[in-house]
Amino acid sequence: MLLGALAVALLASASAHAAQSLTLKPMVLRDPATGNQPAIRLVVPAGWASEGGVLWRPEMSNVATIDLRAWNPEGGESLEVMPIEPFVWSNGGIPNVTVGSVFLGSRVLPVISDPAAFIEELAPQLRPRLRHAEVVERIALPRAARAVEQGTSTLGRTLRARAARVRFEYREAGVVMQEDVYCALLFAESRTAPATVYWSPERLYSFRARKGHLERAAPLLHTILSSVRYDPVWFNRYFRARLFWGQTRLKPLHNPAELTRYLSALSDEATPAATQAYRRKLSADARALRGFGGYVRGLQLYRNPIDPHEVQLPAGYSQAWESASGSYFLSQNPTVSPRGAGATVWEQLERVQ
Repeated sequence: MLLGALAVALLASASAHAAQSLTLKPMVLRDPATGNQPAIRLVVPAGWASEGGVLWRPEMSNVATIDLRAWNPEGGESLEVMPIEPFVWSNGGIPNVTVGSVFLGSRVLPVISDPAAFIEELAPQLRPRLRHAEVVERIALPRAARAVEQGTSTLGRTLRARAARVRFEYREAGVVMQEDVYCALLFAESRTAPATVYWSPERLYSFRARKGHLERAAPLLHTILSSVRYDPVWFNRYFRARLFWGQTRLKPLHNPAELTRYLSALSDEATPAATQAYRRKLSADARALRGFGGYVRGLQLYRNPIDPHEVQLPAGYSQAWESASGSYFLSQNPTVSPRGAGATVWEQLERVQ
């Protein structure tokens, strides 16, 4: 009974803060390295802005990562996906390799087993505004860690994950801001070389808002995060580049112009292996984000009955709709429908209890 009352109270709170309606529209971020090809797709409210996208790092084994920001110019809320890179460490270090240098596609760094400590060490390096921020909260996220483990293949290695959220507080232009940085660290120990640990952040992102507004903004920011997808044509090129890296370490492509020529020359036609990898990526992302979403109050799970898939959207609305183009429309008024406005086809989503 107490849990049920708590759920009702949370939904009522979300409803009180929700606007009468919310429209989320697709946004496409292009990659100059692939001839300005669409690379990342996401949904944001009308009027929001974005910057960044794909960051190519041919010297690293993951070859490319995401570094992007989507924000509300009017309210100060923002989502930031931070770039990630793989690390490696062995007992006593890597012989003849200095700490901080890149060895076979991974940066040599002693293992940081606590994701909260990792956030406090790395996030200020990636986002200078956090260098003098105060840490006001640290929370472990075990369900998110399990979701990351379950969505990752082993390939002969023993995997374990740990996840955490750290809340920073700082003043910016006279306004007190709060920023929650989320991270899941994945550790892989080789069964043939147990003294060597390959480790990396599998998720590294932040939600930011004015102090007192972050909990209210988090459901929308998580929805935007959950919508981030690689374009399948772009992913095919990325997949081939990673295969090529495994064969050559991409040494000839460290020059940006050479990298662009190589990527632009790749075929758009997806190989069966690339298609399978893309589907695995979508499944792993969905599983991990559902795990992280379990710690965000004010989310409602919906299902599209026509094209069966589930999506987490902000709670507090009586109905939700999805268009064929990937837009979402949420309304507190059950008599308001997006149908009939132009030629766009909308499907009403079903609540998942």
